[in-house]
Amino acid sequence: MKWILFLILILPVNTQAMVSLFESGSVVNRGEYKTTLSTQFLNGNNTSSMQLVGQLETGVSESESFKLTVGAGGASYAQFGGSYKWVPYPDISGQPAIGGITSLNYSANKTTDNDFTVQVGPIVSKYIQFATGAFDVYSSKLFGTTVSSEWELPINFNLGAEIETIKIPDLKLYAELAIALNSASNHIFGIGVSKLF
Repeated sequence: MKWILFLILILPVNTQAMVSLFESGSVVNRGEYKTTLSTQFLNGNNTSSMQLVGQLETGVSESESFKLTVGAGGASYAQFGGSYKWVPYPDISGQPAIGGITSLNYSANKTTDNDFTVQVGPIVSKYIQFATGAFDVYSSKLFGTTVSSEWELPINFNLGAEIETIKIPDLKLYAELAIALNSASNHIFGIGVSKLF
């Protein structure tokens, strides 16, 4: 039944805008902070660009966290936002972590109108341990609306992994692919690193 839910969440639908997550179903403990620095490589509309993004996340409860995001580069001068994650079903034995995420982002763009994007969607992840570390593989399908000079309805499919090693458990590496489901040429590939403190 859980895998049927997962497959329903990733069925393709149309989209116009994109966002990357760097977000699994694990929640930062209350009183702890996670900083993430990532580089995103964007490809779409016959252009390619790169963005640098910084994030600060803190836990609100056992199943909730809040994240602030700041970025620059690519088609935008600056990007600011925040997101809230709720994971009522944690990753235990045979069950993946299942929850939801909502975000609000503002982008000051170089060649187009500035825009606000509101997105909400499910998130599913599974922690897989091995001899020298672990993967936390995650997937999400984000639904939303973007307001600028025109309305857009962005729906994106994100697939990624947090990678950790036994030697440095508080340092995680990320790799993620976000795809605009109506156009195979619109995608983001991102890599990042995070530190828990």
